[in-house]
Amino acid sequence: SSEAMKQQLTSDGGSVYEPAEVMISRTEVRLARKARRAKTDPEAVSQMLATLPVLSACNDLRALTDLEPANRTMFQGLGGVHRLVDYLRPKGQNAPYATIVARTLPCVMDKEGRRQFHEYASGTDADGEVRFRYLLALLQSSDPDDKENACLAIAAAAQESEANRQAFFEFGIAAQ
Repeated sequence: SSEAMKQQLTSDGGSVYEPAEVMISRTEVRLARKARRAKTDPEAVSQMLATLPVLSACNDLRALTDLEPANRTMFQGLGGVHRLVDYLRPKGQNAPYATIVARTLPCVMDKEGRRQFHEYASGTDADGEVRFRYLLALLQSSDPDDKENACLAIAAAAQESEANRQAFFEFGIAAQ
């Protein structure tokens, strides 16, 4: 029936289009090929860093690091892991974003990300609070999404990192 439609369209002077399934399939293949060839996207990473911690920036970060792992390295090099840890802080204007950030943190937790996380989260903020403890507020929340996202962040940071696992025990996070 699509052939009949093509015949009718071309005989009526209209243009010929492939069926939607074919067009979608070709587009997916083309985009996948483009993604494999893609290199880092400094403009996108910088733009995303500037708009953190909003949901769209977190979604963009996950997408950028999935498409091209070199974007993760660039994000880390621009101090992105430190920024994400700061956005986990349960007090202040960014507190409502903590659960979104916790859900996003795993996408930057390769070996270098875990090292940066440990280095920065071991320190204290301006109020003297050890940054590792930021995740406690999410773990103690009544919202199951907060707890789940905190667990995802903790698991990603602890994976293959004895230093982070020890810190989670030391700061009472593992007991939750």
